[in-house]
Amino acid sequence: MVTAINQVPYWRLSAFYLSYLGLLGGFIPYWNLYLARELHFSPLLIGQLMALTMFPRLLAPCFWGRIADRSGRVLTLVRVGAFMLTLFWLALSFTHSFRMVAILLLGCTFFQNAVMAQFEVVTLTHLGKQCAYYGRVRLWGSLGFMAMVMGLGLLFDRLSLRWLPLILATAALATWLASLCVPDTPVKQVVTSKGTIWHKLRRPEVVGFLGAVFLLQVAHAPYYAFYSVYLASSHYSHQAIGALWALGIAAEVLAFTQMHRLLGCWGLRKVLLGALLLAAVRWWGIGYGVNDLTVLITMQLLHAASFAAVHAVSVQLITHYFGENLRGQGQAIYGLLWGLGTSLGAWVTGSVWNSLGPSVVFGAATAITLMSWVCVYRAVQVPSTFNIPEAKPA
Repeated sequence: MVTAINQVPYWRLSAFYLSYLGLLGGFIPYWNLYLARELHFSPLLIGQLMALTMFPRLLAPCFWGRIADRSGRVLTLVRVGAFMLTLFWLALSFTHSFRMVAILLLGCTFFQNAVMAQFEVVTLTHLGKQCAYYGRVRLWGSLGFMAMVMGLGLLFDRLSLRWLPLILATAALATWLASLCVPDTPVKQVVTSKGTIWHKLRRPEVVGFLGAVFLLQVAHAPYYAFYSVYLASSHYSHQAIGALWALGIAAEVLAFTQMHRLLGCWGLRKVLLGALLLAAVRWWGIGYGVNDLTVLITMQLLHAASFAAVHAVSVQLITHYFGENLRGQGQAIYGLLWGLGTSLGAWVTGSVWNSLGPSVVFGAATAITLMSWVCVYRAVQVPSTFNIPEAKPA
């Protein structure tokens, strides 16, 4: 095992990912279940809350990114964001009204955008030329997510869900403490030519690719927002819900470790098209196979396609379409569409969840994913000269 990376102990970087993604592992599967079971919010109100997070997701990345570029104090922003997350989750532990929950959740989302994206910059700066070690560091984040999902699944079969915000506040505190253990490092500023990004965005293949990304995130919204609620209404225990979420993350981790082989064999376009078809199968299976545990297990394994494969290809395509100089702005647009699609999809899902029913909603997600497939099939063409480099251990 590597004990130091550019003089930074391996565990310091890993501990941050472990605690922060552990926080997400408690939030994503259980937060809406907490709102439904403990605060008795309707699906409509839950969807509205999820949609509200769209606004800070639109504004916060540019805001924090501009401050980071101007000041160079990236790790300071990470620490401020993690500390504020702790305060907001602590306040949410004592809040029960819809209005206050909405205000505090907006604050959480705003400061959350100062944490993960900026810490990625810190990590890659510390890694330097030893970037092959990134996977070893980031792996602990996925393990933290899995551990929290499964642990809380066991815990909430014996303990009330009302403790969830306090648990998330504790995870945020651990994230802040982990950030204090990482030494600061100057981040080099990258100057790019102005206006070039708009020429890239007018290209039909870029429009088609980004449109496909947006549609796929709209299709993901019922899963992210209501999967746990759906399983609970079908009489699955919290332990079973946590295990199914963790299974999806395990499939994601395994896919990431082998993705370079798949891309090297089939190429970006074929992998993306195949992953989107499997994503469509996944939503259909969840919607109409909820009473069959074997089907649900199989659908969770397809998280390797619907998230891991799509994300791995998307990162490569952003480099291809935007180049090295504009890759940062391309990633920002990619993240913006990710958040916008999920938030908009969650709002629509919450509006029709009771009237149409979960099966119809996931069926619609299947249709939207197939629309995303059509966008990729018609627009995305990757020349054979664009190779997928295989990382070599340092």
